[in-house]
Amino acid sequence: MPGDTRRHTVLEHRPEATKLLLIVHDGLPECKEDERELRDLLQQVHQPARGLYVLGLYLGQDDHEIAGMQAYFDQRLLVCGHMDRLPEMLGNQVRTWRGRG
Repeated sequence: MPGDTRRHTVLEHRPEATKLLLIVHDGLPECKEDERELRDLLQQVHQPARGLYVLGLYLGQDDHEIAGMQAYFDQRLLVCGHMDRLPEMLGNQVRTWRGRG
């Protein structure tokens, strides 16, 4: 995950009203350094008032992994156990954010 915090600058200068950084996971971070970088990234980038959103996407169905990912992303986590549902899930999430603005 090194260097991911720079995406904040790239995203905030884009002209679109809604910007999304999608972090795709197949499980929990493997080491403490990855955990720290993920927490820092979430704090720096997610700024809904400015149209900047971070969304975690967990590709799997393991309850232990889901609980761990929710600890990082809270309500900003989509759990996708079946890839055919992914477009609908992402579309619904973006519509939810736009409805708040």
